[in-house]
Amino acid sequence: MKTVSKLDRAEVKMMLNYLGAPLKDQPAKTSDLRHLLESFYKSDTSKYKAAYKFIVEQTSDSVIENVVKMDDARDLISGEISIIKEGALTSIDEIYKKEGKKVLENITEAFYSAVEVESKKFNIVQHKIYKNDKEVKEIDGVVCEDFEVLLQLAQERVNTLMVGPAGCGKTHVADQIASAMDLPFASQSCSAGVSESAFTGKLLPLGEHGKFEYVESDFVRIYEGGGVFLFDEIDAADANVLVFLNQSLANGSFHCSQRIKNTLVKKHPDFIAIGAANTFGSGADSLYTGRNSLDAATLDRFRMGTVAMDYSKTVEDALINGEVLAYGRKMRELISSNNLMKIVSTRFLKDATTMKEGQKWAMERIQDMYLADWSKEEIAVIGGKIKFESIPSAPLTPEEIEECEDKKSLEEKFIKIGGQKWEKDNKKRIYFDKIIGRLNNKSFYYDLVTDDFFEWGMMTTEFSQHKDTIARKLIEAA
Repeated sequence: MKTVSKLDRAEVKMMLNYLGAPLKDQPAKTSDLRHLLESFYKSDTSKYKAAYKFIVEQTSDSVIENVVKMDDARDLISGEISIIKEGALTSIDEIYKKEGKKVLENITEAFYSAVEVESKKFNIVQHKIYKNDKEVKEIDGVVCEDFEVLLQLAQERVNTLMVGPAGCGKTHVADQIASAMDLPFASQSCSAGVSESAFTGKLLPLGEHGKFEYVESDFVRIYEGGGVFLFDEIDAADANVLVFLNQSLANGSFHCSQRIKNTLVKKHPDFIAIGAANTFGSGADSLYTGRNSLDAATLDRFRMGTVAMDYSKTVEDALINGEVLAYGRKMRELISSNNLMKIVSTRFLKDATTMKEGQKWAMERIQDMYLADWSKEEIAVIGGKIKFESIPSAPLTPEEIEECEDKKSLEEKFIKIGGQKWEKDNKKRIYFDKIIGRLNNKSFYYDLVTDDFFEWGMMTTEFSQHKDTIARKLIEAA
Protein backbone atom coordinates (compact mmCIF):
# COMPACT_ATOMS: atom_id res chain seq x y z
CA MET A 1 0.00 0.00 0.00
CA LYS A 2 1.30 3.42 -0.98
CA THR A 3 1.71 6.05 1.68
CA VAL A 4 -0.42 9.19 1.53
CA SER A 5 2.54 11.19 0.25
CA LYS A 6 2.88 8.85 -2.74
CA LEU A 7 -0.76 9.08 -3.82
CA ASP A 8 -1.78 11.22 -6.76
CA ARG A 9 -3.80 14.33 -6.02
CA ALA A 10 -6.83 12.85 -7.78
CA GLU A 11 -6.54 9.62 -5.74
CA VAL A 12 -6.40 11.63 -2.53
CA LYS A 13 -9.50 13.64 -3.47
CA MET A 14 -11.49 10.56 -4.51
CA MET A 15 -10.54 8.68 -1.31
CA LEU A 16 -11.65 11.65 0.79
CA ASN A 17 -14.93 11.73 -1.13
CA TYR A 18 -15.36 7.97 -0.45
CA LEU A 19 -14.66 8.57 3.22
CA GLY A 20 -17.41 11.19 3.45
CA ALA A 21 -15.71 14.52 2.59
CA PRO A 22 -17.59 15.91 -0.47
CA LEU A 23 -15.43 17.29 -3.27
CA LYS A 24 -16.97 20.77 -3.01
CA ASP A 25 -15.97 20.99 0.66
CA GLN A 26 -12.40 19.80 0.25
CA PRO A 27 -9.46 22.23 0.60
CA ALA A 28 -7.75 23.51 -2.54
CA LYS A 29 -4.13 22.96 -1.54
CA THR A 30 -2.65 19.50 -2.12
CA SER A 31 -0.79 19.61 1.21
CA ASP A 32 -4.06 20.24 3.07
CA LEU A 33 -5.72 17.36 1.21
CA ARG A 34 -2.95 14.96 2.23
CA HIS A 35 -3.07 16.17 5.82
CA LEU A 36 -6.83 15.55 5.93
CA LEU A 37 -6.44 12.04 4.48
CA GLU A 38 -3.74 11.21 7.05
CA SER A 39 -6.20 12.23 9.76
CA PHE A 40 -8.73 9.74 8.38
CA TYR A 41 -6.01 7.05 8.36
CA LYS A 42 -5.19 7.64 12.01
CA SER A 43 -8.82 7.82 13.18
CA ASP A 44 -10.23 4.84 11.22
CA THR A 45 -7.55 2.68 9.60
CA SER A 46 -9.92 -0.06 8.43
CA LYS A 47 -12.20 2.39 6.64
CA TYR A 48 -9.13 4.06 5.12
CA LYS A 49 -7.90 0.68 3.80
CA ALA A 50 -11.33 -0.03 2.29
CA ALA A 51 -11.24 3.34 0.52
CA TYR A 52 -7.69 2.67 -0.67
CA LYS A 53 -8.65 -0.76 -2.01
CA PHE A 54 -11.65 0.61 -3.87
CA ILE A 55 -10.15 3.86 -5.26
CA VAL A 56 -6.50 2.96 -5.82
CA GLU A 57 -6.53 -0.83 -6.30
CA GLN A 58 -10.08 -0.74 -7.77
CA THR A 59 -11.18 -3.88 -5.84
CA SER A 60 -13.56 -4.45 -2.92
CA ASP A 61 -14.40 -7.24 -0.45
CA SER A 62 -17.64 -5.69 0.77
CA VAL A 63 -20.79 -4.04 -0.51
CA ILE A 64 -19.93 -0.72 -2.02
CA GLU A 65 -21.69 2.05 -0.12
CA ASN A 66 -19.91 5.21 -1.15
CA VAL A 67 -19.93 4.84 -4.92
CA VAL A 68 -18.54 7.89 -6.69
CA LYS A 69 -21.38 9.59 -8.55
CA MET A 70 -20.98 10.94 -12.08
CA ASP A 71 -21.60 14.47 -10.80
CA ASP A 72 -18.77 14.05 -8.29
CA ALA A 73 -16.42 12.83 -11.01
CA ARG A 74 -17.40 15.80 -13.17
CA ASP A 75 -16.78 18.16 -10.27
CA LEU A 76 -13.40 16.56 -9.69
CA ILE A 77 -12.36 17.03 -13.32
CA SER A 78 -13.58 20.62 -13.58
CA GLY A 79 -11.96 21.45 -10.26
CA GLU A 80 -8.63 20.03 -11.37
CA ILE A 81 -8.82 21.94 -14.65
CA SER A 82 -9.40 25.18 -12.75
CA ILE A 83 -6.43 24.47 -10.52
CA ILE A 84 -4.25 23.73 -13.56
CA LYS A 85 -5.35 26.99 -15.17
CA GLU A 86 -4.67 28.95 -12.00
CA GLY A 87 -1.27 27.33 -11.70
CA ALA A 88 -0.43 28.11 -15.33
CA LEU A 89 -1.48 31.73 -14.94
CA THR A 90 0.54 31.99 -11.77
CA SER A 91 3.60 30.58 -13.56
CA ILE A 92 3.15 32.94 -16.48
CA ASP A 93 2.74 35.86 -14.10
CA GLU A 94 5.91 34.90 -12.25
CA ILE A 95 7.86 34.58 -15.50
CA TYR A 96 6.53 37.91 -16.73
CA LYS A 97 7.47 39.65 -13.49
CA LYS A 98 10.90 38.05 -13.58
CA GLU A 99 11.59 39.24 -17.10
CA GLY A 100 9.96 42.59 -16.35
CA LYS A 101 10.67 45.49 -18.61
CA LYS A 102 12.56 43.42 -21.17
CA VAL A 103 9.58 41.19 -21.91
CA LEU A 104 7.24 44.17 -22.23
CA GLU A 105 9.60 45.96 -24.59
CA ASN A 106 9.99 42.89 -26.81
CA ILE A 107 6.24 42.31 -26.98
CA THR A 108 5.56 45.98 -27.71
CA GLU A 109 8.25 46.10 -30.39
CA ALA A 110 7.01 42.95 -32.09
CA PHE A 111 3.42 44.14 -31.98
CA TYR A 112 4.05 47.58 -33.45
CA SER A 113 6.43 46.17 -36.02
CA ALA A 114 3.81 43.67 -37.18
CA VAL A 115 1.08 46.31 -37.29
CA GLU A 116 3.31 48.70 -39.22
CA VAL A 117 4.32 46.09 -41.78
CA GLU A 118 0.84 44.69 -42.34
CA SER A 119 -0.84 48.09 -42.52
CA LYS A 120 1.78 49.21 -45.03
CA LYS A 121 1.20 46.05 -47.06
CA PHE A 122 -2.53 46.49 -47.30
CA ASN A 123 -2.55 50.28 -47.13
CA ILE A 124 -5.31 50.39 -44.60
CA VAL A 125 -5.85 53.63 -42.69
CA GLN A 126 -8.85 54.44 -40.55
CA HIS A 127 -10.15 57.96 -41.06
CA LYS A 128 -12.82 59.41 -38.80
CA ILE A 129 -15.52 61.58 -40.35
CA TYR A 130 -16.91 64.46 -38.31
CA LYS A 131 -19.77 66.91 -38.74
CA ASN A 132 -20.32 69.70 -36.22
CA ASP A 133 -17.67 68.11 -33.97
CA LYS A 134 -19.65 64.87 -33.90
CA GLU A 135 -18.16 61.67 -35.26
CA VAL A 136 -20.27 60.43 -38.17
CA LYS A 137 -18.35 57.48 -39.61
CA GLU A 138 -14.97 55.78 -39.81
CA ILE A 139 -13.68 54.78 -43.24
CA ASP A 140 -10.77 52.62 -44.37
CA GLY A 141 -8.25 53.80 -46.92
CA VAL A 142 -5.53 56.39 -47.41
CA VAL A 143 -6.98 59.85 -48.02
CA CYS A 144 -5.34 62.85 -49.69
CA GLU A 145 -4.61 66.17 -48.02
CA ASP A 146 -7.69 67.81 -49.61
CA PHE A 147 -10.12 65.14 -48.42
CA GLU A 148 -11.40 67.06 -45.38
CA VAL A 149 -12.21 70.19 -47.39
CA LEU A 150 -13.93 68.19 -50.12
CA LEU A 151 -15.93 66.26 -47.54
CA GLN A 152 -17.06 69.43 -45.80
CA LEU A 153 -18.28 70.87 -49.11
CA ALA A 154 -20.16 67.64 -49.83
CA GLN A 155 -21.76 67.62 -46.38
CA GLU A 156 -23.19 71.08 -47.07
CA ARG A 157 -24.24 70.07 -50.62
CA VAL A 158 -22.03 72.74 -52.24
CA ASN A 159 -21.26 71.98 -55.91
CA THR A 160 -17.57 71.00 -56.01
CA LEU A 161 -14.98 71.24 -58.78
CA MET A 162 -11.69 69.36 -58.33
CA VAL A 163 -8.97 70.78 -60.57
CA GLY A 164 -5.73 68.85 -60.82
CA PRO A 165 -3.30 67.04 -63.10
CA ALA A 166 -4.18 63.77 -64.80
CA GLY A 167 -3.90 60.69 -62.60
CA CYS A 168 -3.82 62.49 -59.24
CA GLY A 169 -6.79 60.52 -57.90
CA LYS A 170 -9.76 62.86 -58.42
CA THR A 171 -12.18 60.06 -59.34
CA HIS A 172 -11.03 57.93 -56.41
CA VAL A 173 -11.52 60.81 -53.96
CA ALA A 174 -15.09 61.34 -55.20
CA ASP A 175 -15.79 57.66 -54.61
CA GLN A 176 -14.28 57.91 -51.10
CA ILE A 177 -16.56 60.85 -50.29
CA ALA A 178 -19.62 58.84 -51.32
CA SER A 179 -18.43 55.97 -49.13
CA ALA A 180 -17.80 58.29 -46.20
CA MET A 181 -21.34 59.61 -46.45
CA ASP A 182 -22.97 56.21 -47.08
CA LEU A 183 -24.34 57.39 -50.42
CA PRO A 184 -24.40 55.74 -53.88
CA PHE A 185 -21.74 56.84 -56.36
CA ALA A 186 -21.84 57.17 -60.14
CA SER A 187 -19.86 59.08 -62.76
CA GLN A 188 -20.03 60.04 -66.41
CA SER A 189 -17.25 61.26 -68.67
CA CYS A 190 -18.01 64.63 -70.26
CA SER A 191 -15.48 64.25 -73.08
CA ALA A 192 -16.16 65.28 -76.67
CA GLY A 193 -18.97 63.31 -78.30
CA VAL A 194 -20.95 62.73 -75.11
CA SER A 195 -24.48 64.10 -75.60
CA GLU A 196 -27.26 65.19 -73.25
CA SER A 197 -28.88 61.75 -73.48
CA ALA A 198 -25.98 60.31 -71.45
CA PHE A 199 -27.42 62.32 -68.56
CA THR A 200 -31.15 62.44 -69.29
CA GLY A 201 -31.57 58.81 -70.34
CA LYS A 202 -32.68 57.30 -73.64
CA LEU A 203 -35.71 55.89 -75.44
CA LEU A 204 -34.82 52.46 -76.84
CA PRO A 205 -36.92 49.81 -78.68
CA LEU A 206 -36.84 47.30 -75.85
CA GLY A 207 -40.56 46.66 -75.40
CA GLU A 208 -42.93 44.23 -77.05
CA HIS A 209 -42.92 44.50 -80.88
CA GLY A 210 -40.13 47.05 -80.69
CA LYS A 211 -42.01 49.49 -78.51
CA PHE A 212 -39.79 52.30 -77.27
CA GLU A 213 -39.17 52.37 -73.53
CA TYR A 214 -37.34 54.84 -71.34
CA VAL A 215 -33.95 53.74 -69.99
CA GLU A 216 -32.93 55.71 -66.94
CA SER A 217 -29.39 57.14 -66.77
CA ASP A 218 -27.13 57.03 -63.73
CA PHE A 219 -27.42 60.81 -63.48
CA VAL A 220 -31.23 60.73 -63.24
CA ARG A 221 -31.03 57.88 -60.72
CA ILE A 222 -28.60 59.76 -58.45
CA TYR A 223 -30.23 63.18 -59.01
CA GLU A 224 -33.65 61.86 -58.05
CA GLY A 225 -32.67 59.25 -55.47
CA GLY A 226 -29.67 60.88 -53.81
CA GLY A 227 -25.95 60.18 -54.01
CA VAL A 228 -22.65 61.53 -55.28
CA PHE A 229 -22.36 62.10 -59.03
CA LEU A 230 -19.02 62.89 -60.68
CA PHE A 231 -18.91 64.92 -63.90
CA ASP A 232 -15.53 63.61 -65.04
CA GLU A 233 -13.43 65.73 -67.44
CA ILE A 234 -16.05 68.46 -67.26
CA ASP A 235 -13.67 70.91 -68.93
CA ALA A 236 -13.91 68.80 -72.11
CA ALA A 237 -17.72 68.87 -72.24
CA ASP A 238 -19.76 70.01 -75.23
CA ALA A 239 -21.36 73.44 -74.78
CA ASN A 240 -24.93 72.07 -75.13
CA VAL A 241 -24.26 69.49 -72.41
CA LEU A 242 -23.04 72.24 -70.08
CA VAL A 243 -26.22 74.26 -70.67
CA PHE A 244 -28.26 71.26 -69.51
CA LEU A 245 -26.00 70.67 -66.51
CA ASN A 246 -26.18 74.34 -65.55
CA GLN A 247 -29.97 74.13 -65.40
CA SER A 248 -30.04 70.92 -63.38
CA LEU A 249 -27.48 72.21 -60.87
CA ALA A 250 -28.98 75.69 -60.44
CA ASN A 251 -32.60 74.58 -60.09
CA GLY A 252 -34.29 71.99 -57.95
CA SER A 253 -35.55 70.06 -60.95
CA PHE A 254 -35.43 69.66 -64.74
CA HIS A 255 -37.71 68.25 -67.42
CA CYS A 256 -36.81 64.99 -69.13
CA SER A 257 -38.92 64.66 -72.29
CA GLN A 258 -37.77 61.06 -72.85
CA ARG A 259 -39.50 59.97 -69.64
CA ILE A 260 -43.01 60.29 -71.05
CA LYS A 261 -44.98 59.15 -67.99
CA ASN A 262 -43.30 61.61 -65.62
CA THR A 263 -41.16 64.24 -67.29
CA LEU A 264 -40.33 66.23 -64.14
CA VAL A 265 -37.15 65.07 -62.39
CA LYS A 266 -36.82 66.53 -58.89
CA LYS A 267 -33.50 66.88 -57.12
CA HIS A 268 -33.07 64.79 -53.97
CA PRO A 269 -31.81 66.61 -50.83
CA ASP A 270 -28.84 64.21 -50.76
CA PHE A 271 -27.77 64.82 -54.37
CA ILE A 272 -24.12 65.94 -54.42
CA ALA A 273 -22.51 67.21 -57.63
CA ILE A 274 -18.73 66.98 -58.09
CA GLY A 275 -16.82 67.96 -61.21
CA ALA A 276 -13.29 66.86 -62.14
CA ALA A 277 -11.12 68.90 -64.48
CA ASN A 278 -7.50 69.31 -65.54
CA THR A 279 -7.86 73.06 -66.12
CA PHE A 280 -9.68 75.92 -64.45
CA GLY A 281 -11.96 76.29 -67.47
CA SER A 282 -9.65 78.54 -69.44
CA GLY A 283 -9.50 76.17 -72.41
CA ALA A 284 -6.85 74.01 -74.03
CA ASP A 285 -3.16 74.38 -73.22
CA SER A 286 -0.02 72.66 -74.48
CA LEU A 287 -0.49 69.79 -71.99
CA TYR A 288 -4.27 69.30 -72.12
CA THR A 289 -5.11 70.01 -75.73
CA GLY A 290 -8.61 68.53 -75.68
CA ARG A 291 -10.07 70.97 -73.16
CA ASN A 292 -12.76 73.59 -73.84
CA SER A 293 -13.37 76.95 -72.24
CA LEU A 294 -16.08 76.88 -69.59
CA ASP A 295 -18.45 79.84 -69.64
CA ALA A 296 -18.99 82.06 -66.61
CA ALA A 297 -22.38 80.48 -65.86
CA THR A 298 -20.82 77.03 -65.42
CA LEU A 299 -17.86 78.28 -63.39
CA ASP A 300 -20.16 80.29 -61.14
CA ARG A 301 -22.02 77.14 -60.12
CA PHE A 302 -18.72 75.74 -58.77
CA ARG A 303 -17.19 79.01 -57.54
CA MET A 304 -17.38 78.29 -53.81
CA GLY A 305 -16.43 74.65 -54.23
CA THR A 306 -13.41 74.90 -56.54
CA VAL A 307 -10.49 72.99 -55.01
CA ALA A 308 -7.01 72.95 -56.59
CA MET A 309 -5.43 69.51 -56.20
CA ASP A 310 -2.00 68.03 -56.87
CA TYR A 311 -0.32 64.67 -56.48
CA SER A 312 -0.79 63.67 -52.85
CA LYS A 313 2.39 63.06 -50.86
CA THR A 314 0.41 61.21 -48.20
CA VAL A 315 -1.19 58.83 -50.69
CA GLU A 316 2.01 58.24 -52.65
CA ASP A 317 4.06 57.58 -49.51
CA ALA A 318 1.53 54.93 -48.49
CA LEU A 319 0.93 53.23 -51.84
CA ILE A 320 4.07 53.55 -53.95
CA ASN A 321 7.22 51.42 -53.80
CA GLY A 322 10.17 53.42 -52.44
CA GLU A 323 12.42 53.10 -55.49
CA VAL A 324 9.55 53.85 -57.87
CA LEU A 325 8.54 56.89 -55.83
CA ALA A 326 12.10 58.23 -55.67
CA TYR A 327 12.34 57.90 -59.46
CA GLY A 328 8.95 59.54 -60.04
CA ARG A 329 9.71 62.54 -57.87
CA LYS A 330 13.13 62.97 -59.45
CA MET A 331 11.50 62.96 -62.90
CA ARG A 332 8.98 65.58 -61.77
CA GLU A 333 11.84 67.83 -60.69
CA LEU A 334 13.58 67.41 -64.04
CA ILE A 335 10.35 68.01 -65.96
CA SER A 336 9.57 71.15 -64.00
CA SER A 337 13.09 72.62 -64.13
CA ASN A 338 13.26 72.08 -67.91
CA ASN A 339 9.71 73.30 -68.65
CA LEU A 340 8.69 70.08 -70.37
CA MET A 341 5.03 69.32 -71.10
CA LYS A 342 5.08 65.95 -69.38
CA ILE A 343 3.54 64.44 -66.25
CA VAL A 344 4.41 61.63 -63.84
CA SER A 345 1.03 60.68 -62.41
CA THR A 346 0.21 58.79 -59.23
CA ARG A 347 -1.65 56.38 -61.49
CA PHE A 348 1.56 55.60 -63.40
CA LEU A 349 3.56 55.20 -60.19
CA LYS A 350 0.94 52.82 -58.78
CA ASP A 351 1.04 50.72 -61.96
CA ALA A 352 4.84 50.74 -61.86
CA THR A 353 4.73 49.55 -58.25
CA THR A 354 2.45 46.70 -59.28
CA MET A 355 4.90 45.56 -61.97
CA LYS A 356 7.98 45.96 -59.79
CA GLU A 357 6.59 44.06 -56.84
CA GLY A 358 4.35 41.65 -58.74
CA GLN A 359 6.55 40.78 -61.73
CA LYS A 360 9.92 41.91 -60.27
CA TRP A 361 10.49 44.47 -63.03
CA ALA A 362 13.78 46.32 -62.78
CA MET A 363 13.77 50.11 -62.54
CA GLU A 364 15.49 50.29 -65.95
CA ARG A 365 12.51 48.56 -67.56
CA ILE A 366 10.02 50.80 -65.76
CA GLN A 367 11.95 53.85 -66.97
CA ASP A 368 11.92 52.56 -70.56
CA MET A 369 8.14 52.14 -70.39
CA TYR A 370 7.70 55.67 -69.05
CA LEU A 371 9.98 57.27 -71.65
CA ALA A 372 8.47 55.34 -74.58
CA ASP A 373 6.79 58.46 -76.05
CA TRP A 374 9.66 60.85 -75.31
CA SER A 375 11.79 62.08 -78.16
CA LYS A 376 15.59 61.78 -78.08
CA GLU A 377 15.79 65.54 -77.72
CA GLU A 378 13.50 65.55 -74.68
CA ILE A 379 15.52 62.80 -73.01
CA ALA A 380 18.70 64.73 -73.74
CA VAL A 381 17.24 67.88 -72.15
CA ILE A 382 16.96 66.13 -68.76
CA GLY A 383 20.52 64.82 -69.06
CA GLY A 384 19.66 61.37 -70.40
CA LYS A 385 18.15 58.39 -68.68
CA ILE A 386 18.63 58.09 -64.95
CA LYS A 387 21.29 55.55 -63.98
CA PHE A 388 20.23 53.11 -61.32
CA GLU A 389 22.85 51.64 -58.99
CA SER A 390 23.25 47.89 -59.34
CA ILE A 391 22.44 46.16 -56.07
CA PRO A 392 23.55 42.50 -55.96
CA SER A 393 21.09 40.04 -54.51
CA ALA A 394 21.94 39.15 -50.92
CA PRO A 395 19.36 36.71 -49.56
CA LEU A 396 20.46 36.72 -45.94
CA THR A 397 17.76 35.51 -43.58
CA PRO A 398 17.16 37.14 -40.18
CA GLU A 399 18.38 33.89 -38.57
CA GLU A 400 21.67 34.07 -40.49
CA ILE A 401 22.11 37.68 -39.46
CA GLU A 402 21.47 36.86 -35.80
CA GLU A 403 24.25 34.26 -35.96
CA CYS A 404 26.77 37.04 -36.61
CA GLU A 405 28.58 38.01 -33.43
CA ASP A 406 29.54 41.50 -34.56
CA LYS A 407 29.40 43.92 -37.49
CA LYS A 408 32.59 42.53 -38.97
CA SER A 409 31.27 38.97 -39.18
CA LEU A 410 28.01 40.31 -40.61
CA GLU A 411 29.93 42.18 -43.28
CA GLU A 412 32.04 39.11 -44.11
CA LYS A 413 29.00 36.88 -44.47
CA PHE A 414 27.29 39.46 -46.64
CA ILE A 415 30.30 39.81 -48.96
CA LYS A 416 30.65 36.03 -49.17
CA ILE A 417 27.19 35.58 -50.70
CA GLY A 418 27.65 38.36 -53.24
CA GLY A 419 26.97 41.53 -51.28
CA GLN A 420 28.83 44.73 -51.99
CA LYS A 421 30.43 47.45 -49.88
CA TRP A 422 30.16 51.02 -51.01
CA GLU A 423 31.92 54.12 -49.73
CA LYS A 424 30.52 57.64 -49.99
CA ASP A 425 31.39 60.68 -47.91
CA ASN A 426 33.90 58.52 -46.03
CA LYS A 427 31.13 56.33 -44.68
CA LYS A 428 31.21 52.58 -45.20
CA ARG A 429 27.94 50.99 -46.17
CA ILE A 430 26.79 47.54 -47.15
CA TYR A 431 23.69 46.74 -49.17
CA PHE A 432 20.84 44.42 -48.31
CA ASP A 433 18.51 43.47 -51.12
CA LYS A 434 15.25 41.77 -50.18
CA ILE A 435 16.54 40.23 -46.96
CA ILE A 436 13.60 42.01 -45.38
CA GLY A 437 11.21 41.63 -48.27
CA ARG A 438 8.29 41.84 -45.89
CA LEU A 439 8.82 45.60 -45.95
CA ASN A 440 7.24 46.04 -49.40
CA ASN A 441 10.17 44.36 -51.19
CA LYS A 442 12.27 47.48 -50.68
CA SER A 443 16.06 47.40 -50.68
CA PHE A 444 18.15 48.91 -47.91
CA TYR A 445 21.72 49.73 -47.07
CA TYR A 446 23.27 49.67 -43.62
CA ASP A 447 25.67 52.39 -42.49
CA LEU A 448 28.55 50.68 -40.67
CA VAL A 449 29.54 53.96 -39.02
CA THR A 450 26.22 55.23 -37.67
CA ASP A 451 24.45 51.87 -37.25
CA ASP A 452 21.53 53.21 -39.27
CA PHE A 453 19.46 51.60 -42.01
CA PHE A 454 18.50 53.64 -45.05
CA GLU A 455 16.14 53.00 -47.92
CA TRP A 456 17.86 52.42 -51.22
CA GLY A 457 17.14 55.21 -53.70
CA MET A 458 17.11 57.85 -50.97
CA MET A 459 20.79 58.04 -50.12
CA THR A 460 20.60 61.16 -47.99
CA THR A 461 17.22 60.51 -46.39
CA GLU A 462 16.88 58.41 -43.28
CA PHE A 463 14.29 55.69 -43.66
CA SER A 464 12.70 56.77 -40.39
CA GLN A 465 9.54 54.69 -40.60
CA HIS A 466 11.35 51.39 -40.21
CA LYS A 467 14.91 52.26 -39.22
CA ASP A 468 14.62 51.53 -35.52
CA THR A 469 12.69 48.30 -36.03
CA ILE A 470 15.07 47.03 -38.69
CA ALA A 471 18.17 47.96 -36.71
CA ARG A 472 16.99 46.19 -33.59
CA LYS A 473 15.79 43.10 -35.42
CA LEU A 474 18.73 42.57 -37.74
CA ILE A 475 21.72 43.89 -35.82
CA GLU A 476 20.67 43.13 -32.25
CA ALA A 477 23.52 40.67 -31.83
CA ALA A 478 26.02 43.30 -32.93
